[in-house]
Amino acid sequence: MTTGAQPRQLRRDLVSCTGDGMTYSFMVGLGESYFPAYALALGFSDVIGGLIASIPYFIGACLQLVAPWGVERIGSPRKWVMLCAGVQATSFVPLVIGAVMGSLPVWMLFATVSLYWGSALGAGPAWNAWVGAVIPRAVRPAYFGIRSRLCQMANLAGILIAGGALALSGTDTHRAAFENLLIFGAVFTLAGASRAMSIRYLLRHSEPPRERWAARAVHPLKLLTRPLAGRERELIIFMLVFQATVQVSSPYFAPYMLRSLEWSMGLFLAAIAVGFAAKSAFMTWHGRYAARAGARALLVRGAVCAAVASVLWTLSPSPWFVIPLQIFNAYAWGAYELATFLMLLELVHENERTSVYTAFNLLNSGAMAIGSLAGGWLLSKGESTFSAYMTLFAVSSLLRASALPLLLRVRDPREGIGAELPTTIKPQEERDLIAAEGAR
Repeated sequence: MTTGAQPRQLRRDLVSCTGDGMTYSFMVGLGESYFPAYALALGFSDVIGGLIASIPYFIGACLQLVAPWGVERIGSPRKWVMLCAGVQATSFVPLVIGAVMGSLPVWMLFATVSLYWGSALGAGPAWNAWVGAVIPRAVRPAYFGIRSRLCQMANLAGILIAGGALALSGTDTHRAAFENLLIFGAVFTLAGASRAMSIRYLLRHSEPPRERWAARAVHPLKLLTRPLAGRERELIIFMLVFQATVQVSSPYFAPYMLRSLEWSMGLFLAAIAVGFAAKSAFMTWHGRYAARAGARALLVRGAVCAAVASVLWTLSPSPWFVIPLQIFNAYAWGAYELATFLMLLELVHENERTSVYTAFNLLNSGAMAIGSLAGGWLLSKGESTFSAYMTLFAVSSLLRASALPLLLRVRDPREGIGAELPTTIKPQEERDLIAAEGAR
């Protein structure tokens, strides 16, 4: 980046990036967070309620393989991300129709959520390449720590609004169940509108010169076979293996609480809200720790805690234990997600980001599908009983722990990187800018 109007444009980009992230996160809290609950409300089984969080993700990852071609064809990562945002906003329409009609074929449910994920994942690689080229390396840890916290707050707001509305309706009678679906329809309508609003912020965001984001094609299958000179290879291998082990149990926590434990929507909301509130509170601290000790150190903390988290669910089914446990889960996953985001941004060459992220999304979704199908098989063999869930959580935790030695091969992104480029934007200034935008 040059001089002159540059600091002003950087400030504008930081505010726009935050606004986009918050409207997107509000949509996630309203919609994506309740896809499993919506599937259960339609009368589908626990296994379907779990698989709706992973199989459509895999199908969506296959759809997003057109992202590098799309960005090149349009000639602008910003325009491509805006197109994907529009498609994602309209993907809620069939879900709203199904809620109003009171039913939705299972194939339509999976197809619609797959379109949602296809547009989300399709935008991701271009967004990462775009933002990575615009926001200087020196401000990323502090800025994204702050941004992540604000996004988590927006996510939490969406969860509270949706969950609060759903908690007002019961499920003991046919009428109450129908009213519950109508509330899902209203919530999904608001989610689609929030995603559409994010396009306003994308319009305000600057676009770097073509040479900063132009994609250098990388075949998806080459990721795991590229030479050791590929700096991101070991990190990606660990993330894929760890993701598969996590997904053995992760998609089934919602069915466990709503079906096996027979929690009310109010208790379910409390569990989700506590987790996201804690995750938001930890984000700034995680950003500061990553800036001080490095993203790899943050990744180790997050991964070790996440490995332990699953087995802790077997200790007690009481809400007084499970809900506070969400704070520990939030600490673990907040650290893991911020660390992997920062490390991939540093390790992947800027001209390969679109292709590498696209390929990684496919491989990652495949790992998710494998893990969730394995978990679904274990759960169905136990006929979705309480003991079957306990076995599922324990097995997942054991598998997660077995993946941790792969962390020994993951290198610190700071190795081989010279001094950070100076920037005129300080963390306190970023807070002031974001606070000023939020006050408008």
